[in-house]
Amino acid sequence: MPTMLSIGALIWVAIRPLLKMILSTSFGFILTRCDLFPVIAAKGAGQVLLNVTMPSLLFSKIVPAFTPQNVKALGPLLLVGILYQALGLAQAWIIRQFFWVPRRFHYGILAAGIWSNWGDVPLAVATSITSAAPFNGKQDSDLAVAYISVFILVFYVTLFPAGGHRLIAADFNGANISDDETERSAPRPFQILWARITGGTTNTTSVSSKPDSPLDDVEKGDMKSSSEQPLAWPAVDQIGVSPIDSLPESPATAKHVSFSPEGTPKMRTPTLPLPMTPVISIVSTTVMGSESDTRPSQSAATGPRFAGRIVDRTIRVLRSFMTPVTITICTSFVIALVKPLKDLFVPSIPSSSLIPLAPDGNPPLYFIYDTAQFLGNASIPLGLITLGSALAKMEIPRPLIKAPLGAILSLAACKMIILPVIGVCIVQGLTHPGGLIDPDDKVLRFVCIFFSCVPTATSQVFLTQVYSPDGDASTLSTFLIPQYALMAVSMTALICYTLNIL
Repeated sequence: MPTMLSIGALIWVAIRPLLKMILSTSFGFILTRCDLFPVIAAKGAGQVLLNVTMPSLLFSKIVPAFTPQNVKALGPLLLVGILYQALGLAQAWIIRQFFWVPRRFHYGILAAGIWSNWGDVPLAVATSITSAAPFNGKQDSDLAVAYISVFILVFYVTLFPAGGHRLIAADFNGANISDDETERSAPRPFQILWARITGGTTNTTSVSSKPDSPLDDVEKGDMKSSSEQPLAWPAVDQIGVSPIDSLPESPATAKHVSFSPEGTPKMRTPTLPLPMTPVISIVSTTVMGSESDTRPSQSAATGPRFAGRIVDRTIRVLRSFMTPVTITICTSFVIALVKPLKDLFVPSIPSSSLIPLAPDGNPPLYFIYDTAQFLGNASIPLGLITLGSALAKMEIPRPLIKAPLGAILSLAACKMIILPVIGVCIVQGLTHPGGLIDPDDKVLRFVCIFFSCVPTATSQVFLTQVYSPDGDASTLSTFLIPQYALMAVSMTALICYTLNIL
């Protein structure tokens, strides 16, 4: 730090961006509660954010900020992001072993531990912190956004192309489970305790307390949920409403909603698990008494289907990469690191560039960069307003005594208290001369530490609504609300400590 700040100054520097974030979020919350920001408006705002303002923001920050000298920060950023997700998964899994979790949230709690709000909250706080002392103003603020883009890319890749969204879908595969059956999915000691509290029984014959692997649930035959549909235009939680184009308007439409690149919910049409032609052929020849002559061989019937499934799955994975945000991030890195390309967009030292300038003295494609800056300025405010709208739509189940309070409070403590402590230890352990993190790169150190103290992504609410047969996500809401309530205190403490050690 250039200068040592007093305790009071540290607290004010830490809490100032949080106050700005809370005030901005409250506008979306109030408008939604007053029925002035309906679901259709949130969808439209989300589409603008996903397809225009967020890609513009990332492009305008990555291109000038990344250079061949600081590109080595990509390794630590990827490593820290993956470690945080792995630690979140481990914490959620341990919580599920020791506390009662509703059967329809067995995999949802794992997703809540893995994917945090790595978009709007870090962008709002980090840009404010790094734009003033003890950092170097706009230069460090732009660099912070560039570093944050790596975490956003990790979020996208693990949730969609890597198939992480199927964890959420796995909770809703199979037959529906009634409320009394969900209590039996708890570990045996907690079943007894819960039975004493509620006056129920501890019969465990109908539902196993050890669910199968989520991948097993997903891969058993053709999925009955919408997770078989290609997931197009997924959104990291920079807006808090992801994926916005699939947000169901009512529980009635949530059951068969699938993701659509056109931005409108589509009703899922029933599909047969096998091609009709071979089936019809076999039935016809059997009736005619000549089944052995015309029935297609097993290899001929299964080979094309297997190859077709592989091709279809590959196409879905590739399509999940083809989103405005991911394309922008990858393209921006290429432009930032290839000097002739970079000189087309942003000014450089004249003697080091052979690119002819436009009549206004700027690079020939500077107008694209300038437009991206202009549009990107709307991204963070719009994202926070939409986040407030998402929080306003959350519903707490009644009565509260039947909520999984042990798991709720434990997950909040893990994500907002325990993980930040572990995150500080990890980053400090990686920070030393010649290590993965350069001690002089204060922006990198701050961003890596800050991402350890972020609540669960609100985008999980909308994914849950899409996959849930009745569109209900009230259980997840009870897990999110304590985390966002605790966020102001835990983030303030972490920011103060981080600024003190930089």
